[in-house]
Amino acid sequence: MERKSICLAVLSAVVLTLILLSCTVYSTHLTLTNATVVYVKSVTIHALAVSGQSGEVLNITLIMLHPGDGNVYVATMPLPTGTSGEMFMTSAQLAYYIAAMLAHKVPQDYTVLVKVQGNILEIGGPSASAYMTAAMYALLTNSTLNNTVTMTGMILPGGIVGPVGGVPYKIEAAKEEGYKVVLVPALNYISLETIPSGIKVIPIIDVRQAIFYLTGKKLVLYNVTLETLSKMAVVQKLLILLWDLMKSRINKLNVSTLGPYKGNFISMVEHAEKEAHEGNYYTAASILYKALIFYYNITYRDILFTKGAYALESIANSIAKEITEAEEIASKIKPNVLTIDLLVGLYCRIKDAKYFLSQYRNALNHGALSLAAEYLALAKVRTETLFDWIRAIKTLSSIRVPTVPETSLKFLARTYAQFLKTLIGYMPILRGTETSQTLAMKILQVEQLYRSGKYLKALSLSFYYIFDVTNMIMQGYIIQFTATASSKERMLNVLIDSAVELRQAALTELYRLAEKGYVSMFAYMYIQYGNYYLKKAINSQSLTSTLNNLAAAMTYYTLALLHDDLVEYFTLTTHAPPIKGVMQKINRTITTIHKENITGIPYSYNKTSINSTLTVSINPSYMLVGIAVMLAAVIAYSAFLLTSSLMQGEKS
Repeated sequence: MERKSICLAVLSAVVLTLILLSCTVYSTHLTLTNATVVYVKSVTIHALAVSGQSGEVLNITLIMLHPGDGNVYVATMPLPTGTSGEMFMTSAQLAYYIAAMLAHKVPQDYTVLVKVQGNILEIGGPSASAYMTAAMYALLTNSTLNNTVTMTGMILPGGIVGPVGGVPYKIEAAKEEGYKVVLVPALNYISLETIPSGIKVIPIIDVRQAIFYLTGKKLVLYNVTLETLSKMAVVQKLLILLWDLMKSRINKLNVSTLGPYKGNFISMVEHAEKEAHEGNYYTAASILYKALIFYYNITYRDILFTKGAYALESIANSIAKEITEAEEIASKIKPNVLTIDLLVGLYCRIKDAKYFLSQYRNALNHGALSLAAEYLALAKVRTETLFDWIRAIKTLSSIRVPTVPETSLKFLARTYAQFLKTLIGYMPILRGTETSQTLAMKILQVEQLYRSGKYLKALSLSFYYIFDVTNMIMQGYIIQFTATASSKERMLNVLIDSAVELRQAALTELYRLAEKGYVSMFAYMYIQYGNYYLKKAINSQSLTSTLNNLAAAMTYYTLALLHDDLVEYFTLTTHAPPIKGVMQKINRTITTIHKENITGIPYSYNKTSINSTLTVSINPSYMLVGIAVMLAAVIAYSAFLLTSSLMQGEKS
């Protein structure tokens, strides 16, 4: 009898413990209440790393929890140390953000746990982050990873797969481990002297390509063009209006004062007219923008050399006043889902204007008059056009769409600050062109804005610096490999294919936004401008010119992807429903841009759910503590039953 009691007590404890453990570890779903479902799923990837002069394989386990807090928690053995270790941790966070955008999930709804084990002395660097992005996407979409494929590459904004070190060693390590296919960054592939036999090496520029090879899911539509995006015709209408404003400025100039430079100016204007005739109004306006800079540069240079700096002081002071005015107006505009990317673009342009004006004064102080004239011309034209964007933003602000929540803006500002920090941390390794002090100052400026609660400005400044750094990476790697590439023809084919891949990825994301009734204005503009540079690259007779234009095209496509993600994020976090007719509303509204002076701040719209339900939010860490308490209670109860049985046995 006593043996039977003991056996039942122990069996009860074991069964209850196994039930609890199976719910949290082996099952993908655990119902805690009628309102909350906890989702747990994991996957282990075998990432490629370098130790000394040889390649290694790291086992990285990713665990996805839902509900979550949007954070990624990293545990490694050995521990990550120094800047390299910090880059690993921040790149993991960025990998998750990109994965969530590609899966069309709200990042704050999940938590990711990352566990790394390897045989190397130090865990660090961002070279596994692109692979982690693909794996996290697989977890978010319940996809299966192909275990015959591995990869290396750094995740960059928009899902770009950036270059990393030690690629030849990593390919050898993949081959030794029995992998059939290894995906490597295209910017590394073009410099490979030889391609090893026995393993297929595929160059990729975008993590969407990696997701296809690893899961079989096609995320890019190759039949979408700017022309096929009929819903985007409203953007074209806005661009025509902006083009008209630029033309009106050109028409007011006295070009006879340019003297021998008049022909150059007229040639630029004719070039712009040709682009406008082909429907490329943003490209045309950008060429006129350069023509204006050219005009004022010649004009200011003549004044500086004939009359001195005092003659331009009133112009410089007027520019400074207008910059301040534009920033004050921008600070009073509450962003909504339609205007958020235009506001970010506006703040980037305000930063430009401030920088150009400061460099003008700096050049004057050093007696560099020609350089001073150039910077003042840049400041003049950039400042004039700020008010064009302000009018466009105020126009779109009148349309009723969800406003951007402060909490979402804060999360995204932090995410892009981490993007910037990772990029800047890796820059000395990639390029070595800027001092660590200069790079650190950029991060500090963003962090100061973030800490002071100026999240939109912090986000915009991160965008501004990310553009600069991405451009340096693209240009640096492409031009650097001109001399080292074993096959110029192979290099050009890979780079052109990469540019086309980025263009189609940006078009795809823009198309999917349009399907929901939303649009990223700047994504459309940058795709158009990227197409301009891609066309120039293909038609160029000079290798150097081809490479420079390819780098420019890829940079603008990357910017388009950033703006696509920006709007996508806020459509998700505001739970903005597909808005029928929003494009028609934009179409009607922007026609008023010339007819009236639009004032006021955006309409504030807070969406409420009609079918509201009571839900209980449980922090994952609290959940684990609760399970531990339950297990302890089960064990204590089992001990109590066991003791009672023994005591009864002694009495009998």
